[in-house]
Amino acid sequence: MSARRPTGQKKRAAASVTHPHTPALTGSSPMRHYLRGSQVVSSQGRKTKMAAAGNRMVESEDDLQDSRTSSLSDIPTAEVRETLRHLPTKRDLESLFSRFEAKFDAKFAELGADVRQLGGRVQDLEEDRDASMAHLDRLQAQINEQSRYVTDLRRSVDDLDNRGRRNNVRIRGVPESEDAEDIPLTLRTLFNALLERPPDTPILLDRAHRALRPRGAPSAPPRDIICRIHHFPLKEEIMQAARKKRSITHDGHAVEVYQDLSRFTLQARRHLKPITDVLRDRDIRYRWGYPFALTVRRDNQLMSIMEPGDVPEF
Repeated sequence: MSARRPTGQKKRAAASVTHPHTPALTGSSPMRHYLRGSQVVSSQGRKTKMAAAGNRMVESEDDLQDSRTSSLSDIPTAEVRETLRHLPTKRDLESLFSRFEAKFDAKFAELGADVRQLGGRVQDLEEDRDASMAHLDRLQAQINEQSRYVTDLRRSVDDLDNRGRRNNVRIRGVPESEDAEDIPLTLRTLFNALLERPPDTPILLDRAHRALRPRGAPSAPPRDIICRIHHFPLKEEIMQAARKKRSITHDGHAVEVYQDLSRFTLQARRHLKPITDVLRDRDIRYRWGYPFALTVRRDNQLMSIMEPGDVPEF
């Protein structure tokens, strides 16, 4: 054994240089041979032996095992026991795992309770949402029904208003006088001229007055004159004569004659003006109806606009 020991030392030194990337240990504890698996060499010795072992072959596995066995023999027994004494035992690990398991179980139980509580709240919210949606559907149906009812009422009121104005005529463009006006005389002269009758032909007017609003500035347009003709057939003759004439003048001023209508009907007719302009450009005759309606007969087919929803299909 004494003859082979130097050879073993050389082999151990050679084995240490076959792993040039293994860091060297510092300190005087013999445990460095157990932990590293190779003998610690000095920095200067390693450099010399690494340069000398450049062309050597790797040592066999048996020689390396002999080197580790020789290194373990140098470790003191007391130090090994001290190290093993500080390592956790199986009982310690079981106790640690038990505590972890208990904590995890408690946390999972809390999470489960929170999830169940949230699930209950979500279910309550879904039920409330369904009830709210059903209530909203009922309210929407009632609103739609009331909207149709209000529309019908408005059309009925508008029809009554227009029926009360059937004998009314609105004249626009007659200048206002600074002095007291004789409006009935002015209208009798204008209407007889439209009917091509003598100027003094009697025309029975129930009432005649300017539009009920304050008088404007001198440069502002004159207020309309509104009159009610007692006999409806005479009123229709005047309106037909006014439609046939391209222009109407009175005392050198351009005058326009219209049927007196309610404000709702006037607004509706203004909204439909683009349609009536197209109808006139295409020489298509149309007629206004009461309650409010725009009626056209084309190719033996009667089409009407009575509400905004009828416009796209017109």
